[in-house]
Order: sequence, then C-alpha cells, then structure tokens
Amino acid sequence: LGFKEDERDYRVVGYIFENLGIKKLKLITNNPVKLKYVESLGVEIVERIPAIIKSNKYNELYLSTKKEKMGHLI
Repeated sequence: LGFKEDERDYRVVGYIFENLGIKKLKLITNNPVKLKYVESLGVEIVERIPAIIKSNKYNELYLSTKKEKMGHLI
C-alpha cells in the first residue's frame, strides 16, 4: 500500500514527560525504536518490560514480521 513500516510520531511523548516531570520509568515495549527514542529524551529506562503476546495461527506472520523486519525484541 506504500506505507512505511511505522508511521507513528512519538514527538508528543517528550512534551508529556517534561510537563509531568518524568525523569525515569519502566517501559512496556518490544520496540527498540521506542526504547532509543525515550532514551534520546534524556529519560532513564530503569526496566524494559516485554509485551508478551502468545503466537497463534492468526498473528503468527504478524509477530514474525515484527521480529525479523523491524527488530522487535520478541
């Protein structure tokens, strides 16, 4: 369809963290891009909590693609 792998924009996260005074956090994600972005904001990630999703016949290809093509920590 011509879309990028992930077209979401996380810039608003920086404003939210700043306004709430967030300096460190535990982050639930498998996405290494999110990890790097949050760290680039100067926020310390004290723990990465993996989002655990069981594979089944409906999401098997989706999860495989996230791991192989997008580098998700699955």
